[in-house]
Amino acid sequence: MAKAESPGLPLDLSRSLLVIIIPGAVATTTWVLFLSLQYQSVLTFYDAHEVTGNVVLFVLSVLCGSIIENFGTSIEVGWDSERESALHVSDNWYKYLARVT
Repeated sequence: MAKAESPGLPLDLSRSLLVIIIPGAVATTTWVLFLSLQYQSVLTFYDAHEVTGNVVLFVLSVLCGSIIENFGTSIEVGWDSERESALHVSDNWYKYLARVT
């Protein structure tokens, strides 16, 4: 018998794209635009080293996205621990995991 697909978000490129890369790109875009408009040397570097510039922008996006995701996880853990006694967060979480995996 084949295992039914999980309705949750798979841990592959989709999750990475939605949780880390897109938020990181949105967060860094403003700063990159500001720096490139403020300092001509940023544009000069990018014109001379386009591939390296793209790699640097991608790495910055992933790092910022990871920091944002870590910050959100910290908020969620704090929220869950404050409401554990009233909402039985751990019990509900394990019931959810048993259903979708």
